[in-house]
Amino acid sequence: TGSDELLSISGIFIIRPATNTQITSPVKISGFANNNEKITVKVKESNGNTVGIRAVNCSNSNPCYFETSVVFDKPQTREGIIEITSSNLKESKTAILF
Repeated sequence: TGSDELLSISGIFIIRPATNTQITSPVKISGFANNNEKITVKVKESNGNTVGIRAVNCSNSNPCYFETSVVFDKPQTREGIIEITSSNLKESKTAILF
Protein backbone atom coordinates (compact mmCIF):
# COMPACT_ATOMS: atom_id res chain seq x y z
CA THR A 1 0.00 0.00 0.00
CA GLY A 2 1.01 3.63 -0.19
CA SER A 3 1.74 3.92 3.54
CA ASP A 4 3.98 0.82 3.41
CA GLU A 5 5.94 2.43 0.58
CA LEU A 6 6.38 5.62 2.61
CA LEU A 7 7.60 3.61 5.61
CA SER A 8 10.17 1.82 3.49
CA ILE A 9 11.45 5.10 1.99
CA SER A 10 11.73 7.34 5.07
CA GLY A 11 11.14 4.98 7.97
CA ILE A 12 8.60 7.43 9.42
CA PHE A 13 4.96 7.94 8.38
CA ILE A 14 2.89 10.76 9.91
CA ILE A 15 -0.83 9.97 10.22
CA ARG A 16 -2.00 13.06 12.10
CA PRO A 17 -2.11 15.95 11.52
CA ALA A 18 -2.89 15.65 7.83
CA THR A 19 -0.87 17.77 5.42
CA ASN A 20 -1.98 21.43 5.28
CA THR A 21 -4.21 21.10 8.35
CA GLN A 22 -4.58 24.14 10.59
CA ILE A 23 -3.31 23.30 14.08
CA THR A 24 -3.50 24.80 17.56
CA SER A 25 -1.45 24.18 20.68
CA PRO A 26 -1.24 21.50 21.91
CA VAL A 27 -1.20 19.55 18.66
CA LYS A 28 -1.77 15.79 18.68
CA ILE A 29 0.70 13.96 16.43
CA SER A 30 0.62 10.28 15.54
CA GLY A 31 2.19 7.91 13.07
CA PHE A 32 4.48 4.93 12.57
CA ALA A 33 8.25 4.63 12.65
CA ASN A 34 10.56 1.74 11.73
CA ASN A 35 12.54 2.43 14.84
CA ASN A 36 13.63 1.00 18.17
CA GLU A 37 14.70 4.18 19.93
CA LYS A 38 13.46 7.67 20.75
CA ILE A 39 12.13 9.90 18.03
CA THR A 40 12.03 13.70 18.20
CA VAL A 41 8.87 15.54 17.18
CA LYS A 42 9.22 19.25 16.34
CA VAL A 43 6.72 21.94 15.40
CA LYS A 44 8.57 24.46 13.22
CA GLU A 45 7.70 27.75 11.59
CA SER A 46 8.24 28.12 7.84
CA ASN A 47 11.40 30.12 8.61
CA GLY A 48 12.89 27.08 10.40
CA ASN A 49 12.43 28.25 13.99
CA THR A 50 11.34 25.46 16.36
CA VAL A 51 8.33 26.52 18.46
CA GLY A 52 7.63 23.16 20.11
CA ILE A 53 9.55 19.92 20.68
CA ARG A 54 8.93 16.54 22.32
CA ALA A 55 10.90 13.29 22.57
CA VAL A 56 8.88 10.07 22.27
CA ASN A 57 9.91 6.51 23.09
CA CYS A 58 9.26 4.26 20.14
CA SER A 59 10.43 0.76 20.97
CA ASN A 60 7.41 -1.48 21.42
CA SER A 61 7.32 -2.96 17.90
CA ASN A 62 8.63 -2.47 14.40
CA PRO A 63 7.00 -0.49 12.94
CA CYS A 64 6.26 1.36 16.14
CA TYR A 65 3.01 3.33 16.49
CA PHE A 66 3.55 6.67 18.26
CA GLU A 67 1.15 9.30 19.54
CA THR A 68 2.00 12.44 21.46
CA SER A 69 0.90 16.01 22.08
CA VAL A 70 3.26 18.93 21.56
CA VAL A 71 2.69 22.29 23.21
CA PHE A 72 4.12 25.09 21.09
CA ASP A 73 4.73 28.83 21.41
CA LYS A 74 2.74 31.30 19.34
CA PRO A 75 4.27 31.15 15.85
CA GLN A 76 5.37 34.25 13.95
CA THR A 77 4.49 32.70 10.57
CA ARG A 78 1.21 31.37 9.19
CA GLU A 79 2.74 28.19 7.77
CA GLY A 80 5.04 25.58 9.21
CA ILE A 81 5.94 21.91 9.41
CA ILE A 82 5.79 18.95 11.74
CA GLU A 83 9.24 17.36 11.61
CA ILE A 84 10.00 13.92 13.05
CA THR A 85 13.56 12.67 13.29
CA SER A 86 15.56 9.80 14.72
CA SER A 87 19.27 9.10 14.73
CA ASN A 88 18.84 6.05 12.47
CA LEU A 89 16.04 7.15 10.10
CA LYS A 90 15.52 9.82 7.46
CA GLU A 91 13.42 12.73 8.68
CA SER A 92 9.76 12.98 7.83
CA LYS A 93 7.87 16.26 7.42
CA THR A 94 4.31 17.38 6.82
CA ALA A 95 3.16 20.93 6.07
CA ILE A 96 0.77 22.58 8.54
CA LEU A 97 -0.99 25.93 9.00
CA PHE A 98 -1.12 27.98 12.20
